[in-house]
Amino acid sequence: MMGKIDTQAEQARETARRADQRAEERIVEVRTAVQEGLHAVRLEAQRYTEEQCAAVKEELQQAIETARRETVTTMDVVRREDQPSRRKPSKFDGKVAWEAYLTQFELLANAQAWDEDECALQLVSSLRGAALEVLAHLTPVQRTSYTSVAEVYRARLKARVRAVGEPLSQLAQDLETLVCRAYPAAAEDMVSVGT
Repeated sequence: MMGKIDTQAEQARETARRADQRAEERIVEVRTAVQEGLHAVRLEAQRYTEEQCAAVKEELQQAIETARRETVTTMDVVRREDQPSRRKPSKFDGKVAWEAYLTQFELLANAQAWDEDECALQLVSSLRGAALEVLAHLTPVQRTSYTSVAEVYRARLKARVRAVGEPLSQLAQDLETLVCRAYPAAAEDMVSVGT
């Protein structure tokens, strides 16, 4: 009987050991399934979060672009409303000193924030009479360059001729003045009329 009890006890231990082993295997299976499920949930959450972030980012970019456009449009309207009426430069016919006229012109250009092209256009459109004839001595490219048009003295020097009844002393003085203004960096002995 003892032998039978020992055999039964041994069978019971073996059954318990197999049950424990199956339970451990089942625990490993459940743990693996849970880990895989958690990994899948993390991946799905990450994908969802990235999609939502991309959608929000797109919406924000559109809102920022719309706001930027509205701001620029509003600023343009405000600038136009706040801007004093555009002033035109006075006409230049060569009867006043070029330096005085150019100083006035450049103050006006700065006040109205004209760029180089606008300065050239405004200066050319303000020339009258003999001063306008200066344009004939400029190339088409020079006519659109403010710097070239502003160098009117060189052109005036080239175009200067003795007027009927004009004394030679007046012509000489005028030529000397034009040379000095057209070539301000030239040496004094090159531009002075010898007496």
